[in-house]
Amino acid sequence: MGFFKPLEPIDGVPAIERLLRTCSDAGIDDKIVITGHRSSDVTPIVLRWGGRPVHNARFAEGMWTSVQTGAASLSPSSRAFFILPADMPLVRKTTLLQLIERADPERIVSPTFGGVSGHPPLIGSSHIPSLLSFEADGGLRQFIENKERWVVRLPVADEGTLLDMDYPEDFESLRRRAKRLDIPTSAERRALLSIAGTPERVVRHCEMVASVAVRLAMELPQRRLDIPLLRAAALLHDICKTAERHDIVSGLFLRDHGFPSLVGIVVSHMDLPPAPSVEQALLYLADKMTDGTEVISLEEKRALMRERFADDPVAWLSARRRLARARQIARTVERLSGRAISSFLPPRRSEGPRPRG
Repeated sequence: MGFFKPLEPIDGVPAIERLLRTCSDAGIDDKIVITGHRSSDVTPIVLRWGGRPVHNARFAEGMWTSVQTGAASLSPSSRAFFILPADMPLVRKTTLLQLIERADPERIVSPTFGGVSGHPPLIGSSHIPSLLSFEADGGLRQFIENKERWVVRLPVADEGTLLDMDYPEDFESLRRRAKRLDIPTSAERRALLSIAGTPERVVRHCEMVASVAVRLAMELPQRRLDIPLLRAAALLHDICKTAERHDIVSGLFLRDHGFPSLVGIVVSHMDLPPAPSVEQALLYLADKMTDGTEVISLEEKRALMRERFADDPVAWLSARRRLARARQIARTVERLSGRAISSFLPPRRSEGPRPRG
């Protein structure tokens, strides 16, 4: 790569420091950093962030010797340990926490993203003796393959488990990703939907809501809102649609998978707080103007709600209250844009009965 990867800044922070912070945030107390080349440069950062530097005198023989040095340095009371290369600084705290929940001395928990095994594996302490004596070619990958009967693969929505700095293009991709970790990539979004088991009809509904929300946002003059964040929240707002109180459950699901910035927008798509952000208000309105995969007017939405809650006056009262709030937002958008909302929303794609979302 032409530079020393552990000290290379990622969004202004050295890679090794980002990793140490993430491990601390995940509650990992014993953070062993195996040093070799430029040990004197790395050690001060490790100590500053509560790590334990351990020098590998054989570092020139390859990475596997550092893995073995680290395993030999573990406390006898350790139940399991992570192996995380210093050039993979974007692994999420939530990924570490999910792996820790499945820790067992006999088990190896391997995170997978898009079906591909990534870092860091969590290796049970019972495998330390065989790791220290393992000498076959292939290093960590081969070691884990040889332990297949003890391996548990955990799907995660964390592209950082695969992003390293082996090639210049990898490094540039990693640097770009570090600037907006609060927004899932398209691959992370697919992983989230897969893990949640979101029905395809709901996915299509979310895509239409996102299209409406972004078009509304683009019409606002001097926009002071985060359109990428709004779009991401809209694409995932119903991710746990099949759950009771799916708005709250969806928000908690996204928080637990590493996307807390989406939570406030997602949990308010059914009931707005008294003073909503612009992103919250636009998602709320877009959701009310979408039925399944079709755009409808608020008047049409009212008719649908009246029919749906004909035998439930309490639910009908709540629906009217929500629609009244949506009309307030719609009037504000029209006033600021100078145009009727119907003039810039996506056209209907079909006539007749609409699939429910």
